[in-house]
Amino acid sequence: MHELSRIQDFSFLENHDKTLCFSGHRPKKFPKGDICGCPITEIIKTILAFLIEDSIKQGYRYFISGLSKGVDLWALEYLIYRIKHTPMKEKLHLIGAEPQTDYIKSMKKTSEEKYIIDNFFKIADVIITVCESKGAYTFIKRNDYMINNSQCLIAVINDYDSGTGYTVKKASNSNLELRILDISNPLTLLKLVTKYPQLIRVKTSKERYEIFFENAEILSDLNNMIKK
Repeated sequence: MHELSRIQDFSFLENHDKTLCFSGHRPKKFPKGDICGCPITEIIKTILAFLIEDSIKQGYRYFISGLSKGVDLWALEYLIYRIKHTPMKEKLHLIGAEPQTDYIKSMKKTSEEKYIIDNFFKIADVIITVCESKGAYTFIKRNDYMINNSQCLIAVINDYDSGTGYTVKKASNSNLELRILDISNPLTLLKLVTKYPQLIRVKTSKERYEIFFENAEILSDLNNMIKK
């Protein structure tokens, strides 16, 4: 385990019904390009923030990230903003599930990814290292650990023949609550952005937080898109 800036807190293990985990592809597996001038990845980040806020409304307080590039870090980025700038009476908790020893340390990071991980270390409850060394099933074991210790899965998927596809299937078979954004058909995002063009102007976690509370009707339409 990595050293954190405070005593490690394993209370998520006692709050299974309030614990949620994330799954999703790395950035290179998502469609390239933009919709109405907005990069597709930015639209995904905004939808992810909406799903996180909805889960908070439902009572989820513990969030497990697999600490990989893409959806895992995008979710952390929003939650870090939420914890640092909009504290709640009942606090939010971040847990890392590292697939193998030194996975985070050896990861090649952009400046943005390094910023997210550095801030995560400052406020995370605990980082669990699932496997001591790299192996053929390291990431599957990491995904299994998250599913086995969660009540809900939020996933963004483009290809079901993938680690994310495995995780979604595993979560479904384990009777977890599911929130699956399937973007294999780009028209799904186009329809949402066409109806709510304000989504393409959102670029930061602060703006994502504000648009969620200013546009409650978006969540209703989004819930119709989400596979449960």
